[in-house]
Amino acid sequence: MLRCNRPLDADMLQHSWKAISLGNSWRFDDDWEVPETTGLTKAHTQGLPLGQPAHCLGYARAMQGIGITETIEDLAAFFTASGTHADAAIQQRLTEGWVTASNTIQAESCIDPLTDLPTYEHFTRVLHELYASPGFDPDGFVIGRITLPALPHGLTPGWTDLVELGLRCQEAFDGTSASLAYQGNTITVLMQRTGENHARLAYCQATLINNKHVPWGRADIRYESLTTTPTGVLDALAGTT
Repeated sequence: MLRCNRPLDADMLQHSWKAISLGNSWRFDDDWEVPETTGLTKAHTQGLPLGQPAHCLGYARAMQGIGITETIEDLAAFFTASGTHADAAIQQRLTEGWVTASNTIQAESCIDPLTDLPTYEHFTRVLHELYASPGFDPDGFVIGRITLPALPHGLTPGWTDLVELGLRCQEAFDGTSASLAYQGNTITVLMQRTGENHARLAYCQATLINNKHVPWGRADIRYESLTTTPTGVLDALAGTT
């Protein structure tokens, strides 16, 4: 008996996948196609297991400097292009490959690998640059911090929890000039002192508390005014951790 809905050949699938990914969130046309994308499309069209090709693709994306969020969203575009349901096991293999590569990169990164948020070290550089900018007024800015409680029984957040945390924080401040950082269980936000930004921080807090994928039962907000020097600000922040 003839089978219906035959899969696309590898070239057609790759073309469709790329188009969908570029239409969603992929930023640059030139850096999308790598040998590992071909490996995944060929494995799919030949009916082979996708776990290892996905792992290799995740590794390659990290070595390219592509963040975990964009990497996972690109895999979602692959599932759409191939007409298949998202597979959590394949996504996990992709993420494992990405994490493996990120751990081998020796150069200091300004991005936390799992949340895709800037590191606290990068945040301190941004703060110093802000103070050095012409006409800077500390009274026009404020730092908001969302602190999440430690998990019970010595548990640590899983990679899916941290990816979700990063997505929610980026969503809350999308389109603003706010500078975010993640360290430990604290999200730090340097933002202009406006009612809209205060509302965005509260929205971020609420999404972290209420999202079913994140295991924290509460999220506490603190505000810190900017002092006359960046060192004074960092000292004050160190006293609130």
